[in-house]
Amino acid sequence: MQQYYFYRYPCSRADKDLDLPIAEGYRLSVFTPRWLRTCPRGTHSRSFRCIAFVWWLMRLLGRFRQPEAYRIVTIHYAAALAHACVVLPWHRKYGFMEVGDFEVGPVNTDSAHRRKGLAKIAIARIKKDFAESRGCLWYLTRVENTGSIRLAENCGFHRYAIGIKRVPLGIKAFARYEIESVVV
Repeated sequence: MQQYYFYRYPCSRADKDLDLPIAEGYRLSVFTPRWLRTCPRGTHSRSFRCIAFVWWLMRLLGRFRQPEAYRIVTIHYAAALAHACVVLPWHRKYGFMEVGDFEVGPVNTDSAHRRKGLAKIAIARIKKDFAESRGCLWYLTRVENTGSIRLAENCGFHRYAIGIKRVPLGIKAFARYEIESVVV
């Protein structure tokens, strides 16, 4: 079973004016699903389109506690999707979260656009969007993913716990993250 670090960031009104500059040629936008649009334009990854469809369906079926919070922060370069960062509200997969908390992730940057601070810019936008929230932002990463750990810590998240991802009967749809020990 893989171990995960659970990072936490308390939403703060201080983040309301948070804006990071974006490099020339890049454009940030926030995608929210609509009836016939399940993922952002320029999404070429088949696996991302599939999981975005599942999230869209969960939102449609009322599986999220705060469906309006589900969004994907995207950064495009020309017409191509360079970066995507998903925000998911509480659902049964994240039993450790409180009502009003949100998960940041998955975070994905196209290999041609890495090391340009795009993920940090997207997370800053998420922090700004949820500044008025009373909850926390959560960021989960495998313990061996040093790049993701560095991103979380550079964005102000604090390591809260270590835990695992359980996949009952090997069925990913039933996966659940569980905290094993709090490290704070």
